[in-house]
Amino acid sequence: MKLKKSTDVVFYRVMVRQGAGTPKAELRVRFTAADGREVGQEVSAPTSLKAGSWSEISLTAATPADAKNVQVSVHVLGNGAVDVDDIAPNVRQQQETVPNGGAESTIGTPLAPAGWAAASTQWEPVAVPNSSAEQGSTSPDNWKTFNYATPKSTMVWDPSVAHTGSKSLRIDGVPGGIADWQQTNYVPVTPGIYKFGFWVKGQNAAAGDIRPLVIFRNANGQTVGGDRVISNTITTADWTYVESTLTAPAGAVSVRIDYRLYNGGTAWFDDVSIARQVTLPGVAAGNTAGVDTATAKSGENSLTLANKSDGDQSVLESAAFPVERLAGYDFSAMIKAALDGGTATAGVKYLDANGKTLSEQVVDSVQGTTDWHAAGLQAFPPAAATEAQAFVRLKGRGQAWFDDLSLVRSTVIDPAAKAVTSRPSLLLGSSDVAALRERVKTGVVGDEYQRQLALSKKWSVEQLKDPTYLANPYRAQSNIYTVPTGATKMRLTAELAGKGSTMADALTLTSLANGQPVTISDNSFEAFGTPASPWSVTSATPGAAVATSTEWAAADTVSLRYAGAAPSDKATIVLNQDLPATAGARYSLGATISQRGLIEGTGLTWTVSFTNDAGAPVGAAFKTPAYNWDTHTRWDSPLFEATQANANVYLVTGDETAAQKAILGLKYLIGESIWGMDYALSTGGKPNGEDGYGAVHFGRAMGGFAQALDLVMNSKSMGDTDRAWLTDRLGWMQDTQMNQTYYDRSTEAGRISNWNLDRAIGVGLVSMALPNLTSAETYRAHAQGEVEWTLQNVVGDDGAFPETVRYHAAPLVRLVPFVQALKRAGGADLVNDPKLKKMFTFLVDIQTPVDSTNTKAPGTVLMPAIGDADYNEKPYRILGWNAALYKDSDPALSGEMEWTWQRAGSPITDTGANPWTLPPLLNTDPALPAKDPGLTSSAVTSVGYDILRNKVGTPDENYLIMSDTPRTLGHNHDDRSGFSLWGKSVPLALDSGTGGYFNGDNVWFNSAAAHNVVQFQSDGSWQGTAPFVQTPVRYYSEKLDLVQTGGATPGATDYQRNMIQLKGGFNAYLVWDRIKSTNPSRFNLHTLTTSMDQTPGLLVAHGYQGVDLDVHLLGSAQPSIALDKGRVSGDWPQENQQWLQLGQPAGTDHTVLLQPRAKDAKPLETIEHATGSTSLKAFELVTASGERAMIVLNSGDAPAETDLGLAGSWSAATPSGNGSVNGASVSVSAHQALVLMKTP
Repeated sequence: MKLKKSTDVVFYRVMVRQGAGTPKAELRVRFTAADGREVGQEVSAPTSLKAGSWSEISLTAATPADAKNVQVSVHVLGNGAVDVDDIAPNVRQQQETVPNGGAESTIGTPLAPAGWAAASTQWEPVAVPNSSAEQGSTSPDNWKTFNYATPKSTMVWDPSVAHTGSKSLRIDGVPGGIADWQQTNYVPVTPGIYKFGFWVKGQNAAAGDIRPLVIFRNANGQTVGGDRVISNTITTADWTYVESTLTAPAGAVSVRIDYRLYNGGTAWFDDVSIARQVTLPGVAAGNTAGVDTATAKSGENSLTLANKSDGDQSVLESAAFPVERLAGYDFSAMIKAALDGGTATAGVKYLDANGKTLSEQVVDSVQGTTDWHAAGLQAFPPAAATEAQAFVRLKGRGQAWFDDLSLVRSTVIDPAAKAVTSRPSLLLGSSDVAALRERVKTGVVGDEYQRQLALSKKWSVEQLKDPTYLANPYRAQSNIYTVPTGATKMRLTAELAGKGSTMADALTLTSLANGQPVTISDNSFEAFGTPASPWSVTSATPGAAVATSTEWAAADTVSLRYAGAAPSDKATIVLNQDLPATAGARYSLGATISQRGLIEGTGLTWTVSFTNDAGAPVGAAFKTPAYNWDTHTRWDSPLFEATQANANVYLVTGDETAAQKAILGLKYLIGESIWGMDYALSTGGKPNGEDGYGAVHFGRAMGGFAQALDLVMNSKSMGDTDRAWLTDRLGWMQDTQMNQTYYDRSTEAGRISNWNLDRAIGVGLVSMALPNLTSAETYRAHAQGEVEWTLQNVVGDDGAFPETVRYHAAPLVRLVPFVQALKRAGGADLVNDPKLKKMFTFLVDIQTPVDSTNTKAPGTVLMPAIGDADYNEKPYRILGWNAALYKDSDPALSGEMEWTWQRAGSPITDTGANPWTLPPLLNTDPALPAKDPGLTSSAVTSVGYDILRNKVGTPDENYLIMSDTPRTLGHNHDDRSGFSLWGKSVPLALDSGTGGYFNGDNVWFNSAAAHNVVQFQSDGSWQGTAPFVQTPVRYYSEKLDLVQTGGATPGATDYQRNMIQLKGGFNAYLVWDRIKSTNPSRFNLHTLTTSMDQTPGLLVAHGYQGVDLDVHLLGSAQPSIALDKGRVSGDWPQENQQWLQLGQPAGTDHTVLLQPRAKDAKPLETIEHATGSTSLKAFELVTASGERAMIVLNSGDAPAETDLGLAGSWSAATPSGNGSVNGASVSVSAHQALVLMKTP
């Protein structure tokens, strides 16, 4: 084809699909001069194809100056055939796409705008089975009930209340409840716009708690686009109509309607309706759709619509024009209106290859009378779109005019923009390089650079030219199942079917009741094929082969490999070993799999069958979904970190080989990222069924890509073609991150999440690294706005990000480089934002004592584990990286950051998910002054962390942290009022931490059973903790600290935990759980101890470093005692904690005194005193040195008094509101603890 202009940078794309065999394909672009001479050629990386699905191969090429023609070709590598479609060259400069957007070209009499067609829009009803809940016998047809929480709401098919007919669906709520009426037969949908209507009635509900829901599903049954809540403010009201207009998200094939009620009150639902928007040719009689030659914003003419009636809807649609799939565009229109109750708008409608409407985007509507004004939006054609139409629309009475409609490809390289000539520019400038090169020569920064230097040498240039299976070419698969009633044993079978090969290794089976592994003999197949292995092949077709392979192994030296020569081939492998099973228990079956390409057939399926002790089958076998995915190198493999390390090595040394490796890594990683984003947008599902391809992940990815690209952009190894391709593709990723179909940030939940913050940061860093993208300025402003909004509205006044501690550190790692880059680029100075500084203080405040029991980093402080977090020192790397930022502006903060970082062992490597390698080298300064922050007992109230400290900085330091979360937090566990305890600087009773997100063991780690909490037994099972708690009392003094917390706990009518730290010589913690319940309860206490001794009223748990934990069981109502073990995460001398379960009958409080003490020290003496009252309990504590304390607990609903016969001088150490002492008598307030100390 002939070139229009020899200076164009052109994006060449082709769609390919595997036809036969397993070939690879590459795209070649060949330039020739006018005389036929070849003057240049570009070739894409070889691409592995996937059977049954189209893949994109693309490259961006700078056109040689003397080129006149270009030839685009697809080459097949290896044996096989390839289907080819949609070869498309796109010039990367701004292009106008809307034909005749100003109506200057007219035809006919009366005049009509050339290329525009008049139409009217209507709502076409969609059938909803049993929409009025009238059909059914004992329950309504097409509706089922579901309770998400305990206590459960009451679900009623109400025969006496209805909007129409005689019946409706009712929910009688309870505090803390969440309940649904759900459709069982989903309503089919096609791409387009739908209106959902509901009739709702409420009584005594809270605003926002009555929620009709619309849930779109894809062909795999997965939710796409999230749950759509139909907003309303109904509390107590008669039948009220609520509706919402929604666009079916990409990949949606059906929709489910749910009626939901949160908490208390009552809600009725009836008469759900669904209608699809359709467009019909022409407009109603008397209405106008055409050209106005007397009114124009520019030129001579404008488009105009006029309606005479309130219910009329008129439309003008442009001729269809091509759009680039998944690209970003800017749509704009000028609108003028003279409306009498109507609304006018303009927008873009997207069509697939068959001309079918997929979706539309519309600017904000205009009402009343207005002069010309601009309206616009960012437009994103969905994955299946090939064409678009611009349209203008008028609803209701009045007239509107439209001019200058425009749709411009937004993210492309702007030839008019001034490119950055001096590199690096993002996080440091050329003048800063010399200082960095000195910094990396010595100390911890030098050690980190040497680590990165070794990482940069891991793979050669030749290996990086095709890294498809270079890094971590495997996936971990897990499936969770429940053992049927009556089963005591399990058997495993693997079934493999199809043409192709796959390898499996490291088979695991885990009990999710306590996180314990079930032993599978020869689980890594080392003995397979020998008499020593319990595995055998029971059947195989002639073309199927099963054997061990040394090609790859996840554990030890071999894996099990299946190879099939034909699609009909298959093999069955059986484990000839009975595995123990507990009826009703849940298990997770896991395996690690490596597979190159797709199997032409089913792939790998595991089956678990169940028997009783006699060997008879029990229940239905569990069969896993088939695994058949290509396990190529992912963007978040070690190659991501190595690519950045190569860029850093180039920065320090100028080594062009390192630059070349960084460029090759960037090209592969960005291409793989786009494949994953494209898949998610096209299907609404997860690529390869895996996590790691969401907005939060690619926010982190884009930040790393931007930093590395900034360092190597001006290297000699960076050619014009690579520079243009990398720039353009990062622009594509920006567009996708801004596309609300990919990530919906329009809801409060979507915007406050760390997903949105990381997404915005990635978009912003790319904009600052590549200011020659046409949307760079707009996207940078967006990123700055989202970060400012997050700091102002999401981060608490105490600096806490509203997720668990790990997800406080994770956003902060990304946030600080962004604000540094923003300040360098001339944006707002958010480095000194008070909330950002508080985020650093938060990490200082929650640190544990110096811990010598941890085996990975002994002698360091740790970040405690709450929710999805683990015990480690690594998060404190953030303080070391950034303390220098405040050495002049806030030396006190800088000193506290440095002090904490040093106590954590001066960690520097970015060990989080998707690490960034440049920040550790930029500002870390071990020579900064350190300042002791003077840690004391405190609370982080916005997230409910209560921290009780004593004897800080001494060998006897005590530390207890409670999770008293006052609201729902992201990545939280079922741990409300749970705690972790260090005594004498030794971990004694720990939160169990966290497991893997997708291997099933997090079922244990997330559960209430895995935390130091009280559970109630109801409906035959142990219930969870309260969804959130209130903490009315936080009291700190020299003698004691007191935290009182509680909430609506499943299985209890009232539950309150009182945690009292007794200081001085007592050195103990009273845990008083005040209970009102008709159900039995248990107090889970997990201790990091090796053994436990039991005497009446006292358990002694033997810990590490010469420290024991005494567990005093106070009172005559002694609990039942059960001892088990439960997994704990982190690096400890043992994988499991001792799991003590203290049981009490219904209505009985738990009263436990925890005393850390040296093994050779004397335990506290505890004495129970008679009170003469059923609601009062009194316990005297006596230390070895003779100190005395009296604890009086009032579990009653009214104040109570008693004469304890106290001798000597006693004074109250608790707040005055808890009670008082008068001579020998005490008075205790309802539900309170009174602590008296005897004066010597």
